[in-house]
Amino acid sequence: MIATLVAALSLASSAIDVPYLPQTDALCGGAAVAMVFRYWGDAHADVQEFASLVDRRAGGIANDVLSDAVAKRGWRVGRMEGSLGALTARVRDGQPVIVLVPDRGNRYHYVVVTGVNEDGVIVHDPAWGPSRAIRAPDFERAWRTAKFWSLIIMPPVAPAVVEADGRTPAVEATSTAPDRCDEVLSRALANIREQGFDRAEMLLGEARAQCPNAAGPLGELSGVRFAQHRWADAAALARDALARDPHDGYALDVLGSSLFMQDDEVGALRAWNRIEKSRVNLVRIDGLHHTRYQTIAETLAIQPNRLLTADVFERARRRLGELPDHSAARLAVRPERDGFATVDVVVAERATLPRGRAEWVDAALRAGVDREVGVAVPGTTGQGEVWSASWRWWSHRPGVSIGFAAPRVHGLPGVWRVEGTWRSETYATGETRLASLLTRERRTRAALTVSDWLTGR
Repeated sequence: MIATLVAALSLASSAIDVPYLPQTDALCGGAAVAMVFRYWGDAHADVQEFASLVDRRAGGIANDVLSDAVAKRGWRVGRMEGSLGALTARVRDGQPVIVLVPDRGNRYHYVVVTGVNEDGVIVHDPAWGPSRAIRAPDFERAWRTAKFWSLIIMPPVAPAVVEADGRTPAVEATSTAPDRCDEVLSRALANIREQGFDRAEMLLGEARAQCPNAAGPLGELSGVRFAQHRWADAAALARDALARDPHDGYALDVLGSSLFMQDDEVGALRAWNRIEKSRVNLVRIDGLHHTRYQTIAETLAIQPNRLLTADVFERARRRLGELPDHSAARLAVRPERDGFATVDVVVAERATLPRGRAEWVDAALRAGVDREVGVAVPGTTGQGEVWSASWRWWSHRPGVSIGFAAPRVHGLPGVWRVEGTWRSETYATGETRLASLLTRERRTRAALTVSDWLTGR
C-alpha cells in the first residue's frame, strides 16, 4: 500500500484549471458534469440542465443515470482503473475525473479531481468549494467505499457541416435601404476613422445639424468619449441619445459601460438589463474557511446563465451583509467580452480569537471600560452558523446573554437567530437621611427571529 502511494505521488501533477461551479440542493452530480463541460469548451454549461434527473428520495442523481445523460448529449464517457496512479496519469494528461466519495449517512457525493500533488488529491467539491486538498490515504479510503467509481468525460467529435454538394452552408444576404440619416452618419464615421477622434466632435456635429432628431450621432459621440476615457461625458451623451430613442442598444451599452467605469455598478446593470446584459458566467467566492461555498451561493441566489438584474445584485449585496459569520464582505461584478459577467464575492470570516498583540490589547481595554466580555465562535457544520455569549459584571448592572445565528436553516431562506438574555438594572428612586432608596429591575428575554431581503431596496 505504501509503495503504491509513493509511486502515485511521485507522478505528482499540478492542478488543471477547471472552472468551478457550486451545486444547488441535491445537484452535486450536475455541478460536477457542468464543470467538466466548461473545462472542455462548453463555456456556459449549466448545472440546472440536470435538475430533472434528481431522485428526491435518494437525494441526488444515480451514477448510471448521470453517465447516460452525458452520453445522450453527445459527449464521450469512460471509466478508469481505481488507483491513485491511474488518477494521477489522467490529471497529468489534462483530463479531470469525476469520482464518488461518501457523504452523510449512506449517501455519496460527486467531486471533480483536478490535481494530485505532494499534499494529496485536489478536488473541486460542489458543496464545500474549489481546490480542496485531501490527504492521499484519506482520499483512497473514501474512494474505496464508493468502489472506486469514476467518470471520465471527453468532448464530442464534432462532424463538419456541409451541404449535399459539398459546399459549406452560406448565409443568405438580406439588405434594407438605409434612410438619409443613416447615410449621413455612416459618412461621418468613415471620416472619423480616416481623420481620428480629434475630428469626431466636428464631424458628428455636422451629422447632428442635418438630423437634429436622430439618436445615432449622439450615441456615436458618446462612444468616442468612452474611448477617450471621458466617462462622465460619455454617460451624458448616451442619455441624450436615449431621450431621442429609448431603445437605442448602442447608447444603452455605452451608458452602462460609462457608469460601470464610474463605480456605479447598479446603474450600469440597470442600463445593460434593457439590452439583456449581463448574464452570469460564474460566481467566485473567496475567503471561506468555515462555511460551505454552496451555503453562500444559495444565500446570494445569483444563478449562472441567468440575467444579472440590478435588483438581484442589490439583494445579494444586502444578504451578504446579513451573514453572521463574517467581519467584512464585498460583492462586485466583472463584465466579460461575450455579454456575460463574473460576480466576485470576498468574505472575511469572523476570527475565533483576537489575532496578534494589538487585538488582544484592544479586547482587554474594551472589556475593562465596558465591564463586559463577549465571544462569538463559528460552528463546524459549514452552514455559516455562529454561537455567541456575553457576560457583564458591572456593579448593580449584571447581565448574561447567549445566542445562535445561522443562514438557511434546513434550506429555509433568511438568517435565523435564537437569543436569550438576562439583565438586572438598579435605580435610585429617592433618598433618606441614611441611604438612597434603590429599585432593582430584572429583565429576561428569549426570541426566535428570521430576517431576509426579498428585494434589493
